[in-house]
Amino acid sequence: MQYKEYLNSARKHQYTCEEILKCIKSNSATTSQEKVKQKQLIFNLFYLSGYIIECSVKYGIYHLISYDRNKPVKELNQNDLTFDRHIKVHKFERYTDAFNKLQGGYKLIDNTKDISPEVIQIYKNWDAEVRYWFNQSNMHVEGKITLKNVETFYKLANEIMQEIQRL
Repeated sequence: MQYKEYLNSARKHQYTCEEILKCIKSNSATTSQEKVKQKQLIFNLFYLSGYIIECSVKYGIYHLISYDRNKPVKELNQNDLTFDRHIKVHKFERYTDAFNKLQGGYKLIDNTKDISPEVIQIYKNWDAEVRYWFNQSNMHVEGKITLKNVETFYKLANEIMQEIQRL
């Protein structure tokens, strides 16, 4: 895999999130079954929005260090960065720290001004294991995975992707 595929993946996740959000907003959940389905869609929107950030930032890292576009991403061992230590992981802080050293100032990643504490908290607690959450989430974000917060998270993820693709 070449690093440009990270940005392609971010775009794919963004499109899916856009469609999920349209679906959520076009259906008013009135029955308990519909409310459960809506909650599942909100969790999926949260999960995939996190991947927009992950894929965008990973693309940004490779781009900012002028990594060879034709070289496989797994061979990264440049600028004190390695694939296993900085890219392979899903926890945001592992690769966003590396990204911030190269170029900081991105909203949500290291600039949290004017972002609600709930959105910051769900960002800090995002991990790939979110895909296994159903009705329950982890105790750190319980009650914070709301449509309002997740929609804001998605919009910030989209903004991050847009900025990084302009690098």
